[in-house]
Amino acid sequence: PSCLIGCLPTYQQVGWLAPILLLILRMIQGLAAGGELVGALIFTLEATRGQHGGVWGGACKATGNFGSTAGIGVAALLRCVLSDKDMLAWGWRVPFWMGIVFGILGIIARKSLQFEEGETHRNADRESYCSYLSKLFRYHTSDMLIVVFVAAFWSCSYYTSFVWMGYYMHDPMLIGGSAGIKQAWGLCFAANLLLVFCLPLGGYVGDVLGGRVRYPGKSSKTVLQLAIFLMVSVVLPAFMLIRTKEVPLVALGLFLLALPVALFGGNLPVYMITH
Repeated sequence: PSCLIGCLPTYQQVGWLAPILLLILRMIQGLAAGGELVGALIFTLEATRGQHGGVWGGACKATGNFGSTAGIGVAALLRCVLSDKDMLAWGWRVPFWMGIVFGILGIIARKSLQFEEGETHRNADRESYCSYLSKLFRYHTSDMLIVVFVAAFWSCSYYTSFVWMGYYMHDPMLIGGSAGIKQAWGLCFAANLLLVFCLPLGGYVGDVLGGRVRYPGKSSKTVLQLAIFLMVSVVLPAFMLIRTKEVPLVALGLFLLALPVALFGGNLPVYMITH
């Protein structure tokens, strides 16, 4: 879907079909990425057998965010080498075309993880699937809703602070304008890179606390609550710094946003799986 987004016709060529196709492909992209990431988190945390789950969960989360960081880095590079006209004409498609490379790598990785299952085991899974879903919604609806909203909080905080921020900062009234777009996207890429490195550290905080309470789910919940408190506390000062138009102060504002988001994201995998 990422590669196909880069191949979409424009609105001038096909009219309303263009945004409809974009919406469909974006939904498929989100479902694919979300499904793969959660499966990877479960696989990773089960393999740790309860040892350093926060660090490994944060590292797994960081690998997912590294893909977004790479995409923002390519966008920042294209902003430096292409004119605004070329960027609007075809440059925006390049990061999406790169998706075919990662798609091939993903297929290779998937094939390397395949294992054989007995026919009886597969049939049993098919027969019990509907009853399993029925029990899931009957007895664990509240748990699922909590996990959905906690994950949504992560998505909102991450996309606002580290994806949309590139567009926000190159507004003519802020650091961007006609001359500062390169700086805006460069800072956005640096902030995303910082987040990738801080996610395992955020998980480590949960591990340290979990060693004291002897229950990883409880410690991760406590750290998530602390991260939310920090986000609410720093978001206004951070945006005030970002709106100063001074590059060092803007970088400081992004740094303030990165710390609580990394603390939240690093402990989210353990909380989701142990909740």
